[in-house]
Amino acid sequence: MKPSIFIAASVYGAELVQQHGQAYFAEMAARSGATGFEVRRELFLEEEPPLDELREVMEDNGLRCAISASVEIWSPEGDLNEEQLFQTLVEGKQLGAAFVKTTLGTYVPGRSDLKALRGCLEKADYLNLPILLTVENDQSSHGGNPQILRGFFDDCAEERIPVSMTFDVGNWLWAGEDICKAAEILAEYVVYVHFKWSEERNGLKAAAPLPADEHAEWRDVLPYFPENLPRVIEFPIIGEDLERLTREYTQQLELA
Repeated sequence: MKPSIFIAASVYGAELVQQHGQAYFAEMAARSGATGFEVRRELFLEEEPPLDELREVMEDNGLRCAISASVEIWSPEGDLNEEQLFQTLVEGKQLGAAFVKTTLGTYVPGRSDLKALRGCLEKADYLNLPILLTVENDQSSHGGNPQILRGFFDDCAEERIPVSMTFDVGNWLWAGEDICKAAEILAEYVVYVHFKWSEERNGLKAAAPLPADEHAEWRDVLPYFPENLPRVIEFPIIGEDLERLTREYTQQLELA
């Protein structure tokens, strides 16, 4: 079975996305052979984003939907960011999303209130909907640590709290972690995989497309996940013919 390929709205750059709107790029993703589109909450300029309109565009184009929000579940003190998380869950439901992506924040075992997290999911009706709340590994020392993330997912599983993982291949490079080792530790919780790579620019790491080499390192992570797991293009797509490039990158990731 072929994997489902999602395009993250952010790959086209904030300025261009805000100029044309995310619905425009969702339609481009569908024409390019993608089967899903990741809405980026931070790219909306409107106080009340057009979620219903965007959902209709997704449905009309046969696209699965995900939404990414720059929300950490836990505050620096280890408390639940309940208001922000609940709003994110509500917006995911309004969009008809299959995946709602957040980051971990500062999870403190024994202090961070998992019952409050479950209560927030119940309040948003997520226990009765086919929507997965996912936590992505980020580039920080707390949210990009495989052992901390594993501990959080294990604790949620023990409490029967339905939280899964977005595995961001490129972010492990920023966090200085071994990608395959992280996959080995976390694979059983992964439902959604972000793909990007990095390159050095002026001495700093910057997001870059996946190397095309058949022996490229990013390919080593693929055997850790089921073949049909959704794969997401999250590296910059830049050029004069964005639709052609999107189609080429979609095929690259689909056939990997």
